[in-house]
Amino acid sequence: MEPFKVPKKINRHVLKAIDFLQTSRTDLVSIAAIQDRVKHSLRYTKHVENLEDVVIDSLKRQTELGIITRKGSSVYTMAFGFPGLHSKKVNRHVLKALEFLQQAGNDIVSVGEIQERVKKTIRRTKPVNNLDNVVLEVLKTQSELGLIRRLGSSQYALNRAFQGLRSVKKEAGERCNDSLTVNEIAGVRKILLKAKNRQIQRKPRVVRPKPGTVKTETSPGNAPDIICENLYMMDRPLHGMNTEEILK
Repeated sequence: MEPFKVPKKINRHVLKAIDFLQTSRTDLVSIAAIQDRVKHSLRYTKHVENLEDVVIDSLKRQTELGIITRKGSSVYTMAFGFPGLHSKKVNRHVLKALEFLQQAGNDIVSVGEIQERVKKTIRRTKPVNNLDNVVLEVLKTQSELGLIRRLGSSQYALNRAFQGLRSVKKEAGERCNDSLTVNEIAGVRKILLKAKNRQIQRKPRVVRPKPGTVKTETSPGNAPDIICENLYMMDRPLHGMNTEEILK
């Protein structure tokens, strides 16, 4: 008997359910809570037979892959090495917040200031559950990777090597020599628009005369057709035959 393959959407919704139910990475989530959350998120999709058993198979498979960790008989948590579902977006905003706050004159930035800045920059995007705890996890991961420095219990700063790679803001009126002017940008935009629109060349329509009728070039469009009753004779032979033999 072949092993049962868990649908991809079930694996995706199981991860979303654990990420939603966890207030932090150390919290534990029960199987029943995961199953109820998956049922709620799949209520408008195609029905899945034996959904509770499929969720258990998905949990088992993802535990073997190391994405989640099993604690006890019926509780799970995200694995420590798994970056999380929102870490990519939050990572970017945390680094931007640190850079902005340090350029404002603060060499050392506290966790509260970083969290407030991230909330302000991320307010128009898709909401992240437990954003404060996610920011703490991101700060911990980035300090372990060497992107930022931890100074004290709740103070951070950008690493000097990484800070040199970040783009420094230019003063007002300063422009890079390699950048384009407004007129050059407008000209490039026009060229791209012309190249984007396909130019279809249509050949002129040729009206072929019907058998037995001919229209003269100078005659108007409503003029009657001229019937060709004359028989034209060929002066040269056709395929070794004389015209008289062809007409016989």
